[in-house]
Amino acid sequence: MRQHGLPKEWLDCEVMVAPHQGKTSFAILFVVKKWSDELLQHLPAYESSFKFQLDMVSATLSQRVRVMAWRTDAGAGNPIKTMPAADYWSDAAIAQRHLRLKAQALELKLLHARTGRPDQSEAATDFQATRPMEQH
Repeated sequence: MRQHGLPKEWLDCEVMVAPHQGKTSFAILFVVKKWSDELLQHLPAYESSFKFQLDMVSATLSQRVRVMAWRTDAGAGNPIKTMPAADYWSDAAIAQRHLRLKAQALELKLLHARTGRPDQSEAATDFQATRPMEQH
């Protein structure tokens, strides 16, 4: 679970055993313990990665996973307390939010161009992994 660098305090995993058609089956419950918009955007990819790793360990075990589910822990710090109005989910409202985000990204890019600061798309990505120093 930790191969992607997620802090252990952010996510937990619970395994529940349940019989299914005479065989032992499993339900995997991922528990979001710390709210993060970035983490929530990556939940489907995380689930796919978990399934892939499970296949690598045991295809038989992986086939016995009947359910993968998510829940947010009550103390996770979710800042959203109420659901938005019904029209929030309309295609027009979604398109308007996307346009607003694109406009904000363009404003940020222009600001960086004026100040000489590179935006994140131009940031260096060729960093090497940190390795512990040998002690003598």
